[in-house]
Amino acid sequence: MNINLWRDLYERLSGSVPPSEDFKIHLSEISSDRDRAYKDGDTIRNLYIDALKYYNNELGKTIKKSGSQLDKKVDKVGEDEKLPEHLIMLKSGETNIVMKKTEANINILISTLNELKKEIYK
Repeated sequence: MNINLWRDLYERLSGSVPPSEDFKIHLSEISSDRDRAYKDGDTIRNLYIDALKYYNNELGKTIKKSGSQLDKKVDKVGEDEKLPEHLIMLKSGETNIVMKKTEANINILISTLNELKKEIYK
């Protein structure tokens, strides 16, 4: 989130990824450059999606290391216990990703799983 454009998009879109045309509208309003937003919008959208994957992965690691109340609740989730309904979690090796359960975050996790699936077939 050190890149101003990513931070501005993330705040404006609440971490979601709208359809391509809607994304271009938001991009043109943030950047004040309509021509470039429509010309490079799909490329920028794809880069933004990749940045979100990275950001959410790092956020999951930060939550794990922070010792926060959220982390303590998540660590105690066993086979008989359930994750709070408003959260979604992906665990893989040393990485735990815990996010609010939103459509955008579910899509990010699906994309992450698809990338893991590709790695298996390499």
